Amino acid sequence: MNILELIKSKIFKTDVPHLHTNPGIGDIINCYVYGSELFSRYQKVKVKIDYAVLYHFRNGNQYSEKLHKFTESLANKIFQDPRFELTDESLDTGPIVTHDYSKLLNVEFKPKDLSFILNKNFKKQYEKYLVINVKVREYEQSLNNQNIEHLIKYLNNYDGKIILMGDRTVDYNKNTEYNSYKNLVYSIYYQLIDRLNKDKVVDLTQEYLMHEPDIDKFLHEYNIVKYANEVIQIGFSGSYLLSMGLNKNVKVICHMNNFVWMAKMYLPEQNILKTYKELL
Repeated sequence: MNILELIKSKIFKTDVPHLHTNPGIGDIINCYVYGSELFSRYQKVKVKIDYAVLYHFRNGNQYSEKLHKFTESLANKIFQDPRFELTDESLDTGPIVTHDYSKLLNVEFKPKDLSFILNKNFKKQYEKYLVINVKVREYEQSLNNQNIEHLIKYLNNYDGKIILMGDRTVDYNKNTEYNSYKNLVYSIYYQLIDRLNKDKVVDLTQEYLMHEPDIDKFLHEYNIVKYANEVIQIGFSGSYLLSMGLNKNVKVICHMNNFVWMAKMYLPEQNILKTYKELL
């Protein structure tokens, strides 16, 4: 029995499939998307979220506990369908890797509208605006640096407000998982802020966004994303998946083919770009 067959036997050991995911925002969304497809065959689905990972890769117990509380609140929102059962019971084989879900569950990836997690009383503040998340993940920094002028030109030419969201700085000391690939996880905030038209910028960034995670503030900001006229996401992350699940006017800058396939499930081909120059 190979490893996938072993994991599959654990998932379907009883008449209630048992999924096990990491606690990242993207991981949780993917587990929800794939898990929802099982309801055509099963009445309930169990989900274990492995919060221990937060304590392993996030340096500092107090910091990790805040993240744990935030992630748990978000998971409760996403898995609010009563057919999902959040459980502490682990799958012996550990968390499922996203690209294995289709093979393990025998389901296809079908994009889901995630608006149900947001506050319905949100009022749009600006008539026309663009949102850009300044934290980048899975987009080579050298490629960013070579092309950043094109992004700045595009933003300055935009005829509405520019809303900046995300981390001004990535804390590699506390986010120890990022230490080995700093070239792929970084912030472009300080490359943008002094080069953009100040009259157009609305700055919602935080120095270290997840040092003091606030679920209400987070969901409010993604209501802003939902109603944006345009959203720019650079690379692949939980923010990328959440944005695509809320807004069809997302433009993704992503040159890595192993992530582009998911964007193609949500967006038209012309919204999936490899460099900033393609925005112009």
